[in-house]
Amino acid sequence: MKNEENKKQESAVNLNKDEKKADSKAKSDAKADSAAEAKPKKKLNFNRKKLKYGSLATAITAIFIAAIVLLNVVVSTIMDRYPLKLDLTADKLYEISQESIDFMKTVDKEIEIAVMYEESYFQTGSSYLKMIPEVLDKYRQYSASELTVKYYDMTANPEAVNAYAKYYSGTIQEGDIVVKCGERVKVINFGDVIQTEQSIDYNTYQYVYDYTFVGEQSITSAIMSVTDANPKTVAFVTTVAGSAIYYEYNQYSIQILQELLEKNGYDVVAVDIMNDEIAPATYDLVVLPAPYNDLTEAMVQKIEAFLYNDGKYGKNMLYIADGYQAPEQPNLEGFLEVWGIEIGDSVIYEGDASSAQYVQLAIGTANSIPTAVITDNEKYNANLTDSKLPIVAPLCRPINLLWEANNDRATASLLQSSSTAFLRPITSSAKPSDEDQLADGESAETTTTTFNQETAETGVQNLMAVSTTSFYSGSESYSSQLMVMGSCSLVDYYVAQNNAYRNAEYVVGAVNTMVGKEATMVIQPKELEQTTIAITEGQLTGLRNVVVLVIPAIVILIGIVVYVRRRNR
Repeated sequence: MKNEENKKQESAVNLNKDEKKADSKAKSDAKADSAAEAKPKKKLNFNRKKLKYGSLATAITAIFIAAIVLLNVVVSTIMDRYPLKLDLTADKLYEISQESIDFMKTVDKEIEIAVMYEESYFQTGSSYLKMIPEVLDKYRQYSASELTVKYYDMTANPEAVNAYAKYYSGTIQEGDIVVKCGERVKVINFGDVIQTEQSIDYNTYQYVYDYTFVGEQSITSAIMSVTDANPKTVAFVTTVAGSAIYYEYNQYSIQILQELLEKNGYDVVAVDIMNDEIAPATYDLVVLPAPYNDLTEAMVQKIEAFLYNDGKYGKNMLYIADGYQAPEQPNLEGFLEVWGIEIGDSVIYEGDASSAQYVQLAIGTANSIPTAVITDNEKYNANLTDSKLPIVAPLCRPINLLWEANNDRATASLLQSSSTAFLRPITSSAKPSDEDQLADGESAETTTTTFNQETAETGVQNLMAVSTTSFYSGSESYSSQLMVMGSCSLVDYYVAQNNAYRNAEYVVGAVNTMVGKEATMVIQPKELEQTTIAITEGQLTGLRNVVVLVIPAIVILIGIVVYVRRRNR
């Protein structure tokens, strides 16, 4: 019994030990399980923190990239629409003048400009060629209305060329710039964009080429022409029975006048006064420049019929006297007399040496040239700009006004000389040549004549005038006008293109007023030189290094710093 009890006690003790072991094991397992559970929780907390900062960094990076992309799009759009590029050339070759800018802001019609060359041709060519797309882009940016510029390979895109050719009577060639508005088309030849003049360097006896950019003049003129709601057409008399109507020495002045009219949106048509019809339905203005022979009665009647316009009037004429010759022209003189105009047979010079001008002309140089005084004429002065530049009047013949008013006609002076001007009679028929140098107070016609300035006629002389004939029907008024200039030299080749004078602006403005055109545009050409960038090569290299090396290095350094800081968190 005792043994059995001992065994039971031993079994109980063992059982108790086993229970304790089991309990201890359970507690140990529980601790292990608790530790196991605690360990993943600690790892999960660490991942959340890392995820938090990583997500924030990713979001910042994404926002930064999106902001850069958006900024790039916005800047590209702004630069595409507005002129933000800097022109570093000395003469602002890639800019357009304020006159063109002001005009483009008034245009309210859609315009298409088509260049008959691939755009890459201009980008990879000389600096002169690069001016063309840059300048065209300026017109697009400054235009108040929609203006598109497109480039075409004529061989690859014949249908595009045909779309413009059907509105154009001539032939569109490679390199042409086509300006279109509605169904009106103007074509600019490449030679009317960049002009080339050849001369000889007598030190090396080699040819020297001078390049002039006249593209702005041509483009602005073309846009004016195609957008003009009331276009004006000029019958420009150049020949009579096939021969030139003027002497050769006047050709440069007449040529520049014709170009000035074209560049101000006129459609200029060369006509023969004998063989061609001058129909009022076709033309708005007739220009008769310095005829050296008298007109026949039939020619005079043709002009009179044009100005009368079957009693409707509304037509205009510009007559220019020959400043070198004073031939007898009874038919032409009779026509002018009806309008109250008489051309004197003298040349006007300035007697006051302090105000006299020394002027370079196409045929030589001239001294004692008067400075023109603009008369107080409200109609013709309304659109004049406030400029202190002078208007010079080389070799002008005096315009005598026979009366101020006579029935339905009235005359008015536009330009006059000073009271110290004097007249020197034209007594010789000799024609000047290109080599003539006009001496002080002399014209080519008077060099062989004894002349005493002290006894010469002195006083104010008319240099430019206008006569108007009117017809009234009830409250309506109909009128035609005849404008007279004392010499072609008022728009001499050199004078008209000289920034020191105001001649071209005034003459074109007066003609515009007469025919009813508002805008006057005289844009000076830009002389081109091989070196056009106004910064040194060292400056250009430094700028290139900043863009290519410094800026990328700064970006890389910032990236390394950000990476290291994130790595050590």
